[in-house]
Amino acid sequence: MTLNKIYKDDYVIIKNGEPVEPLYVIYHKTSLEDAGQLNEGEEWVSMTKLPKHLLDRYKKYLRID
Repeated sequence: MTLNKIYKDDYVIIKNGEPVEPLYVIYHKTSLEDAGQLNEGEEWVSMTKLPKHLLDRYKKYLRID
């Protein structure tokens, strides 16, 4: 999968510091409600607010320099 950039309007679900879903599952902020209710301990985190180690994993997977 290839994207050009990480955007602040893109979110992932994190629990205990790790993604809940595969790295290719990224939600735009307009679709958060459509995704349904999060389970206990899960939270929406903007891609630009991810800890560096997670952001690096996403960048590698998405082939972003």
